[in-house]
Amino acid sequence: MAERLHQKLARQNAASPDGAPDAGFKPPENPEVVAKINKFREENPRYSEYLKGLSRERLENMAILRKIDSVEQTERIRDATARKLDAWLESRPEEAQKIAAAVAKVAPEQQGATRSRMIKAAVQREGLRPVQVGTAQKV
Repeated sequence: MAERLHQKLARQNAASPDGAPDAGFKPPENPEVVAKINKFREENPRYSEYLKGLSRERLENMAILRKIDSVEQTERIRDATARKLDAWLESRPEEAQKIAAAVAKVAPEQQGATRSRMIKAAVQREGLRPVQVGTAQKV
């Protein structure tokens, strides 16, 4: 069984005399990523110099802000998708009842994610239904 990261770090910290991580530890590097970074540095030397002039705290704040932006974007996409799924579900009350009954059986902390998955599955099922020949549909 694979060792989890927190277990590995705890084992490494326990092995060092002062409880600090091993100073000689170097994380593995992906050669493709390193090549991309080096190419970017060569093509953009002024940006590279700009970053070298920044303090560590400023660099950390920039990295944290990028992570915050990423999380907020994910939440915006999730909210927009949820609104579209809810609108689809409102036009299909029989499907809404089935999903509500199934979600009621799930643990409360999992109901939101379960409901979204079930609505997405219903949308896919409806999209995969064969079209009935001879039935005229108004557009």
